[in-house]
Amino acid sequence: MLVLTVRRNKPAILLALASLLVYAVAAYFARAPEQTPWWLLAYAISWGLYLITFRARADDEFVASPWVILAWAALARLLLVPTEPWLSDDLYRYLLDGRVLASGINPFRYAPEHEVITGLFPALAARVNHPDVPTIYPPVVQAVAWVAARLHLDATGWRVLMTGVDLGVVWAVSRLFGKGARGWRAAAVYGLCPLAIWETGANGHLEPLVALPLVLAAWWWHRHAVWAGVALGLAILAKFYPVVILAAWLRQRNALKIMALAAVIAVLGLLPFMAHGVDIFAGMRTYLAHWSFNSPFYSILEAWTGQRALLRVLPFVVILVAGLVAALRREDPVRSTPMLLFGLLVLGPTLQPWYALWVLPWLGDRPHTGLWSFVAAMGGAYAVWWEVARTGLWELPPGVAGLLWGLVVLGWMVAWWKDSELGAETA
Repeated sequence: MLVLTVRRNKPAILLALASLLVYAVAAYFARAPEQTPWWLLAYAISWGLYLITFRARADDEFVASPWVILAWAALARLLLVPTEPWLSDDLYRYLLDGRVLASGINPFRYAPEHEVITGLFPALAARVNHPDVPTIYPPVVQAVAWVAARLHLDATGWRVLMTGVDLGVVWAVSRLFGKGARGWRAAAVYGLCPLAIWETGANGHLEPLVALPLVLAAWWWHRHAVWAGVALGLAILAKFYPVVILAAWLRQRNALKIMALAAVIAVLGLLPFMAHGVDIFAGMRTYLAHWSFNSPFYSILEAWTGQRALLRVLPFVVILVAGLVAALRREDPVRSTPMLLFGLLVLGPTLQPWYALWVLPWLGDRPHTGLWSFVAAMGGAYAVWWEVARTGLWELPPGVAGLLWGLVVLGWMVAWWKDSELGAETA
């Protein structure tokens, strides 16, 4: 493990303390949609402190010792764990699914508003959004939720559980990008990111359940094919999006073996929930067909072409083709993955703030400025709650979308400028 001197850790520790103070104040003062502006201010300040961290170093490779990174990441999340999850109530669906499964009922069989579910868990079912839609969450999520139900975890306990998984992602990222300073700098990019901290600590989103096995699969790919296949299968069973990026890995060593094993594991994980004719994809189809939010292209293209169904399929086709092109060009799939996921999210009809976390583990120790700005900006989409508080409408306040996507464009322009400068220096 990398060990740096106490003197070199001091700037990071001071920034960590300032950051923790911001999270603590935000947790106290931003408790409901009416306080959305205060939350956005705290989010912006925490991003400033986070970015300064990567400048507070004695040399190009320095961030902080692993114990500083892990302590900062853990404490920041745990500070938010006791708060009311007002930014997103998705965790109540996870908890309900787990209790339904623990009671011996297939959670894919009934929507939360069904009398069978409301009869068993009335209080929890009442807190679930879109109660008319069956669950969309795959078997790994159901299994973890079942464990949470057996342990009698509530919303606080679930977020503690997700914090533990997320710290596992921090460690996995440190392995993927190399031992020593480079790996732990990449781990800091992920673990100290304000969006990751809020989504895990406050909202309890399940993105770490996908990121952990997917990053491990990439790390094991050339080291242990069997473990890579198992991890990849589990990642697919946590959320289905890893399937879309697999084309980029086709020309890697052991690709067919790993993908075949992952497919077997995915099928074996799905089959028990499909017993007795249960349609486990009913909720997912509803989501893919009807949800739309914060997309920079979808609404414009839909108004222009009128091809709603085609536009909802198009992102998957485009990214599959882009992955194949990357494989044919023998591009490093670890470098291709964040670009492919970014493309999938930008082209798709729905881009919730926590979806940006799909990109985050892959940014490495020197993040692409455009992708980094994308992760930062998407947290700003929680401004939707200010509009809900004022008007009751679920839409971004006027001008916010332009501001957020303007920040992303600016990040990409900076990245282009940096690449141009580097090209001129090496010419």
